[in-house]
Amino acid sequence: MRDRLTQHHLAMAVNLKQGEFFIGQNHGVVTTILGSCVALTIYHAPTRTGMMCHGMLPTCRAEHLVEQDHCRGWDANCFRYVDCVVAHMLTECADRGLPYRELQLKLFGGSDMLIHGRSFHKSRFSVGKANVESALKILSTVELQPMRVDTGGHRGRKIVFFLESGEVWRQWLLSKREVCLLGDPFAPKPSSV
Repeated sequence: MRDRLTQHHLAMAVNLKQGEFFIGQNHGVVTTILGSCVALTIYHAPTRTGMMCHGMLPTCRAEHLVEQDHCRGWDANCFRYVDCVVAHMLTECADRGLPYRELQLKLFGGSDMLIHGRSFHKSRFSVGKANVESALKILSTVELQPMRVDTGGHRGRKIVFFLESGEVWRQWLLSKREVCLLGDPFAPKPSSV
């Protein structure tokens, strides 16, 4: 994946951390690493406006909730919660005059990271699954659905979002066990002479 990123892209890259939200236009790349967290990308092609969030937990239980079950204050803590940050993204779209019908939405993440290599009980709560459900629930309130959903599973993902095109790349991450078996995947490979 890194081979296809130009120096131009890398110079304008933003690494989104847990509980953060980004909005930008025209150029640049936004990246993030996901496990049970989710990232929603929203892209408006006519204005080349892109947004991405990195939500950690499904719902906000703060005292400042309103009837729509999402935060009112839009403080930095709000962006940790999937329901709040997705609602904030939709508000940003409305405030900027971006018609919902012109938006390209993509949802990623929501892995069940605690299941790999352990016994699984179907009744166990999955934060990843709850994060995905929370995002889809908020989107459904305005009759929106992601055009691409890449969620679930038992592995992490690296997401690369290009603001100039709305294109999103996903790279699977190796589990600790796979890294041990394969060695360091980023170590230089021996060249043949």
